[in-house]
Parts: sequence; C-alpha cells; structure tokens
Amino acid sequence: MQKPEWTKSTIKAGNDFHIRHQSPIRHNIINGIAVTMLWMTIVIALYAATSVQMLYFPILGIVLGAAFFGHFVLIIHEASHNMLFLTEDSTARKTINHTVGMLASIPFFTDYNRHWKEGHVVHHLRPCESDDPQNPDPLFGPRLLTKLAQVWLIPGGFLLVNPSTKYDDKAKRMGLGLCCLLPVVAVLYLVNPFSLIVLYIGFTTLGTLNLCKIAQEHGAGLANEPFPILRSRTYFYRMQWLFSPFNIHYHYEHHANFNVPWYLLPAYHKVVHDIIPVEFKDYYIHREYWKQMMGTKGLPQWPVSSNS
Repeated sequence: MQKPEWTKSTIKAGNDFHIRHQSPIRHNIINGIAVTMLWMTIVIALYAATSVQMLYFPILGIVLGAAFFGHFVLIIHEASHNMLFLTEDSTARKTINHTVGMLASIPFFTDYNRHWKEGHVVHHLRPCESDDPQNPDPLFGPRLLTKLAQVWLIPGGFLLVNPSTKYDDKAKRMGLGLCCLLPVVAVLYLVNPFSLIVLYIGFTTLGTLNLCKIAQEHGAGLANEPFPILRSRTYFYRMQWLFSPFNIHYHYEHHANFNVPWYLLPAYHKVVHDIIPVEFKDYYIHREYWKQMMGTKGLPQWPVSSNS
C-alpha cells in the first residue's frame, strides 16, 4: 500500500519551520526564558508548600507535577532532538544538548542515553512497534484506567510507570537521583514535614500526565495504522496549556517533522491543517479527548477513496 500523497506534503511543509532556519541567539533566548520560568514555577510551588494550608496541597501538587512534566517536554525531549540550545558548531550543539538532557534526567531516575537519546529516535522511526522503547503498547481504555488507579492508590505507585525501570543500572540511577532529591526532601521536612505531600502529589501527577499523553498521541488503535506517520494525533482540550505544555499536543506535526522547535508547532499546524483532506482531519486533529483516552475514537479504513 502506498503512503498517501498528503502525508508527504505535511512532512515537506515542516521544512519551512526547520530548526536550521532559526537564529541561534533568538532560539536560545526563547528556550532560556522558558526554562527559567519553568523552574521558577517548580521552586515557587515547593516554597508555597511549606507555608500554605493543607487545603491547597492538591492544587500545588498538580501544578508541581505539570511543571515536572514540562521539564521532560521542554528540556529532556528537546535536548534529545538537539534542539534545546543551538550553536553554530554542530559538534558543540550535540555536546551541549546531550549534557543538559542527561543532567536533567537524573532527578527523575531516567536513563537519558537509552530511553531518550537513542530510544526517542527509534520511536520516531517505528512508533508503537515492538522495538519502540517508549510506546510499544500504548495504554487506553480500561487498561489505562487500571494503571492510573495503581499510580494513585498504591504507595509509591508513580514508580511503577517510570519507563527506565526496564533498563539495567537501576541502582546507579536510583543513587544519583536520590543525591539530587534528598537535599530537597530534607529542607521540606525541616521547614514543614507535611509539605512532602505536595512533592509526592507532584511525582504522581507527572506519571499520570505521561500516561494520558501517550494515550492521546498514540492510543486508540493508532498502533494499527499501516503508515508510521499516521500513528500519532494532534489533540486539543481546555487545559492543554497546563497539562500539555510547550505545544506537545501538536503531535501529528511533531512526528511529521521532528526538526520543528516547539514554539513553531502552532504555525506549522496551520499549514498542516490545510493540507490534510477534509475527510481525514477529524481522525488526526480532534477535540475528542475522552473518546481518544477510552479508545473509541476510531480509524479510517484503508484503502480509502482519496489519496490526494
């Protein structure tokens, strides 16, 4: 079966927004400001946890978890594409992005080299296939709800959905991660022991958002699509600015051309939206968050009448 011509057009359209066309100075300023604001949010949430009433702990924990998730989306994810920071020298650019990505992964017990630097490349080439280390079997429907219940109801349940647990050197990653986290835990405990609840909710929210993200991007049977480019969806919902930070919900576009920086994905989306034939738009660009999460969104039947 031949790949539809319109999918090829969406890939080519991304070249107009390619990272190679971006000014390193402007790009680095944008990402530098974004990283600073992201970590200010994390610090403020943790600081607030030491002084506010416990009534506000769930809200602070969810905000903290969303910021943790943004840390992955902006820093680790963009670094894995060598797009967090740009330099004129390609070797220096790879070194800087690799170093930042690896350091950013440590507090979250994440194997950057295998799961991101190497694994994310495989994910883009063969999404949802058996050798995809990131999303070989996207959860949705009852299986997803069961996993979410485990994350929230089992003590330390967020550790169950850390994808790096499948790699070796667990003790080393755990030790390095604890070296980063224990000082934070110690300070929070000394100031207000109950504030550790916010940190716990933050990590639990991080695991939850990642599971929901995978379901939205690649769930609901998208693994059965015959063409890798069609195994992802762009989705919109009311709280996307908080729970899908840095435009990660423009996921069809990201898989069509992963060299487009996050801040240009909305502009790329406008072009892609006009390219996709009207009979396919609702399949790959939608606002049916719950249907996608539960696996009832549906797929087009191939072969279809239009390949234009």
